[in-house]
Amino acid sequence: EGIHLEMSYVLRTIASLSVFMLFLVLIPHTGRLLLLIDISISSVVYLLLLSLLGVIDRQDVDIITSGLGERASSYALKIFDKVIELGRP
Repeated sequence: EGIHLEMSYVLRTIASLSVFMLFLVLIPHTGRLLLLIDISISSVVYLLLLSLLGVIDRQDVDIITSGLGERASSYALKIFDKVIELGRP
C-alpha cells in the first residue's frame, strides 16, 4: 500500500535535476530571450539525462512532448530512441 519509491530512481532523478540546475546557474541570462534559451537548453539536457539513466521511457517522452505538436513529438521520440541506442552497452 502507498507509494513505493526505489532509491536508485530517486538518486538518478536527483542527479539529473542537479545538472539541470547547474545549467541554469552557469549559463548567463540577462534578458528574457537568454532566459528562454537557458531554460530550453537545461530542459533538453535534463530530459536526455533522465532518458540515459532510465528514469523515463518512450511513453513518458511521448506524453511530455505531445503538447508540442505531432512533428515535434515525432522528432523527440527519434532523439530518445537514438539516446537509448547510444546508452546501451
